[in-house]
Amino acid sequence: MEKDPSISPELTEALVRFIEYHPAKRFDRNLRKLLLEFLQYEGATEGDYLNDLLFDLEGLFNLLDTIQAEKPVDN
Repeated sequence: MEKDPSISPELTEALVRFIEYHPAKRFDRNLRKLLLEFLQYEGATEGDYLNDLLFDLEGLFNLLDTIQAEKPVDN
């Protein structure tokens, strides 16, 4: 059985609101800084969860890049 790729109107509204109040460029930059500082100063490279975290964050960064490309805002 195939999954339905559509999203609900509520989720669409929440995404639009998030994009409006959290500029993708700024959010992306801050998340990357946070991740790098965490890895540098907390020695988190040994965490078992790190591979999943990096994979998930890469997906989020790709989404933020797509949002920024469609709705550029300088922040």
